[in-house]
Amino acid sequence: MKSNLVSVVIPVYNAERYVGEAIESVLAQAHANIQVIAVNDGSTDNSERVLSRYQPGIQSISQKNTGVSGALNRGLEIARGEFFGFCAADDLWTRGKLEKQLEVLGANDDVDTVFGNVEQFISPDVDSPETRKWICPSEPMAGYHTGAMLIRRAAFLRVGGFETKWKFGEFLDWFARAEELNLRHVMLPEVLYRRRIHGANMTIRERESQRDYLHILKAKLDRKRKA
Repeated sequence: MKSNLVSVVIPVYNAERYVGEAIESVLAQAHANIQVIAVNDGSTDNSERVLSRYQPGIQSISQKNTGVSGALNRGLEIARGEFFGFCAADDLWTRGKLEKQLEVLGANDDVDTVFGNVEQFISPDVDSPETRKWICPSEPMAGYHTGAMLIRRAAFLRVGGFETKWKFGEFLDWFARAEELNLRHVMLPEVLYRRRIHGANMTIRERESQRDYLHILKAKLDRKRKA
């Protein structure tokens, strides 16, 4: 699997403080055949300047703000890889993530996608009084999360892109559609993804958009009834 190209999409919105670390965690993988695509989704901070430091090693696209789903879909439009991976601009891949996932996919032709455990951590640059309000699980958990996934290109295209009408829960919607198509996945026990908790997280900034979860679940039930 060493020669197979992996396209990695990183959606970026006002992430100047963290996006460099995210990119470096992807580039640090031992599997060197990676196409990194950073989509600057209308950032108003210095994210564009940070991205420029990593060129030409990565591809960078700028667009008007469309949300996470729109940024992910835009990056996938130019993805050339046989496999697709993702990383949020404020999160981190662990060392060996790609190698472990590619090993499973290489040995199992009937497996479509591989996930790994996710470890959450409070960003060390956040003031401690503020963190007391946040919930940060101390133990890793099964990572049904975009960033913890590596998927075959053909399998992803069967499901289709991320739904742009959801502000929150785009992966929940996507994974529901994947299950309806009987995509086979494997969950590895190792921590492959580290999710950073900080004051500007989407889940903190837009709590009201969590109502999208209810609409996504309803849409899933409606599709099931029709089927």
